[in-house]
Amino acid sequence: MTTTSPASGSLSRLANKEFYIRNRWRCDQNESRCDQHLSFTGDNVKLYAKDNTTDLVPWKLIPVPGKTDEFYIRNRWRCDQNESRCDQHLSFTGDNVKLYAKDNTTDLVPWKLIPVPGKTGEFYIRNRWRCDQNESRCDQHLSFSGDNVQLAAKDNTTDLVPWKLIPVHQDSLLGVGTDNELYTRDTLTSNWVKVPNSGSVTDVTIMPDGTIVGIGMNNQLYTRATLTSNWVNIPNSGSVTDITIMPDGTIVGIGMNNQLYTRATLTSNWVNVPNSGSVTAVTAMPDGTFVGIGTDNQLYTRATLTSNWVNVPNSGSVTDVTIMPDGTIVGIGMNKELYKRATLTSNWVNVPNSGQVISVAASNGLI
Repeated sequence: MTTTSPASGSLSRLANKEFYIRNRWRCDQNESRCDQHLSFTGDNVKLYAKDNTTDLVPWKLIPVPGKTDEFYIRNRWRCDQNESRCDQHLSFTGDNVKLYAKDNTTDLVPWKLIPVPGKTGEFYIRNRWRCDQNESRCDQHLSFSGDNVQLAAKDNTTDLVPWKLIPVHQDSLLGVGTDNELYTRDTLTSNWVKVPNSGSVTDVTIMPDGTIVGIGMNNQLYTRATLTSNWVNIPNSGSVTDITIMPDGTIVGIGMNNQLYTRATLTSNWVNVPNSGSVTAVTAMPDGTFVGIGTDNQLYTRATLTSNWVNVPNSGSVTDVTIMPDGTIVGIGMNKELYKRATLTSNWVNVPNSGQVISVAASNGLI
């Protein structure tokens, strides 16, 4: 593992992944098209109703060579059915955004993704086609008029649309094997796939920006910007045995004394949470409720950081736990296999052929 300053979240994590793209323009004002999604009629790109799942298009981001924040955007709607427009790419005629033939490289548009300040997963999307030739539409941004998706002038901030990228595959998992290397699993029922040169860690979690955080063999924190990046040590970050991320981005760890500790950022100091033991693993639900594993390998919940732990009856025996986007609870049994329960009070159900792992984290489509 390398010791340098921690890397910031990288847009390279978006490469070769599929996303639904939803409009977030003036959602705070309840604008009628809020959360409508990027779709198409014929070759015309349009906004479709937010609850129209029939025409909900997965878009694949293909990295532009030599660029970390520019992507070609290709349609993946019904590709499994050989739909004729599969892999056609997002381009434009005049200022109208259209699908172009997949093998048309002349009009293959690089789109630059610019993170919206303070918003996770939201981006402004700007055209970079022939910018090196001073093409007149360079840096015009993806916007709309009515339900027609169009390019808007680069200095038109009134119609500057934040687009939210929602991962299509949100049920993937990141695990740590018994060899202390990372493994990925596309779904609960997929096979584990080893990530080469990814050791050695004992626990792992994922930040909202997709940064992977692991605990090294020395109980210090390490980060890697992407699955294939190198581990980078976070100085003065020990000593912890387990880690999770709260919905607001706060980092929660378990100290060597089985008590909870928090740090506001990766480089902050650990702050002890009084009367928070004794637990060996912890995760956070979307509503902020903590789920911990006691020293008896049973589940415990904690409504807030300062609440008391409450035992979940008949919830053993597990050694690690994570929460899937749909609320499914996934644990690691004493046999190092995965188990799931639909709710906190459901029974554990074994996931066949899911071992051997010592740590697991829901990726929420971020890796």
